[in-house]
This record gives sequence, structure tokens and C-alpha cells, in this order.
Amino acid sequence: MLPGLKVLSGQDTGDAAENRLVETSELVMADKGGTTDPALNGVADRIETASGGAIDIIEIRNDLNKREFQVYALMLHDPSLSQLDSLNQFRRAIELTWRGIMQQSVGDKTLKVALVFPGSVQTLDKGPSYYGVIGATATISRDDALVYLDSGSPSLQNFANLITDGKLAYDQPASPELYTGTPNHPVFMLSQVPTSSSSSGG
Repeated sequence: MLPGLKVLSGQDTGDAAENRLVETSELVMADKGGTTDPALNGVADRIETASGGAIDIIEIRNDLNKREFQVYALMLHDPSLSQLDSLNQFRRAIELTWRGIMQQSVGDKTLKVALVFPGSVQTLDKGPSYYGVIGATATISRDDALVYLDSGSPSLQNFANLITDGKLAYDQPASPELYTGTPNHPVFMLSQVPTSSSSSGG
């Protein structure tokens, strides 16, 4: 079972984890101007809490024209992780997000989850300036995601099978791709953002 699922199901408020995150994280960026459906804000908050602070949702919306539910989430990338561990980290974040948006995505055809690596550059006059680089994007039909989650056996192998079976489009950009969306969820950027001119996510 994925960690944090009790939070998503309402069995656990996650207050302790949230309090720990507040104590250990530095608030470095915030967007308070978003006008998001309060229900979507609630979904984003629960996913963040269930992740234990591993992801921070920037943008969450239902694209009615595409019938696609879209989530963009900041995620710190640890360069010391092996490729296998990195893929498992991505997988767990994506699965957790799928599970968290199932109720709100009823009626949608596809689910799109993009993981964004935060980075920063030091400016001459305004201190650090923050940006996001798309690390991976996963797009799947809602029906296939539901079948996968209901199977009760999430694993890297089964996740990879979704890709090889053509059910999951999993894209890792070959060259840096900046996040240029429209944030609509309050953003508290993850702590320990690397101060460099390039993303640590590559």
C-alpha cells in the first residue's frame, strides 16, 4: 500500500506530517492569486499531505475541452539516487496523484501528471529567481489508471508494463523543458532548492 493513502481516504488528517513539513521547510515561493475550484484545492492539499512533503502541487485543473485532468507538481530530485530509485520515486508520486484525483476526474478521458524539478538562479538585484523544469510527464486513460490502482499490486514492473502495453505515455524530455503553465494552487516550494543555473533533474 502506498504511504499516505489513509490521508487521501480521510482516515487520517495528516496533521502531524503537515506540522513537521512546516517546521522543516523554508517558504521560498507562493502564488496566492489562483482562482481554483475549492474542491480541487482540497484534492491538491490532500495529495501533498499524503506524499509526506515529497511533492508540491503547482497547478491542478480539469481541461473540459480535452476531457483531461491535469496536475503539475514540484518534486525534489536527489542526484545521488540510482536510476532505479529515481524511477520508483516518480512512480510512487504519479500513483499517489492518480489515486487522489479519481473522484474529481469522473467524466474525464485522460489523466496527465507532470513532475517538475525546481531550480534557482541568483539575480543581481532581486536575489534568487525560481523556475521549474519538466522532469517527466505521464498521460494515461482514466479507465486504465483505475484498473491499475484497483489491481492492488503497484510496482515498478507493473508500471513499466503500462508503458510497454501502450497504455501509459511516459515522457522524459531529452533536453530541458521549462514549466510555462499557469499556477493555480498556493505554492510552497520544497526546501533545499539547489542554487544553480541548471536543474538538478537533467
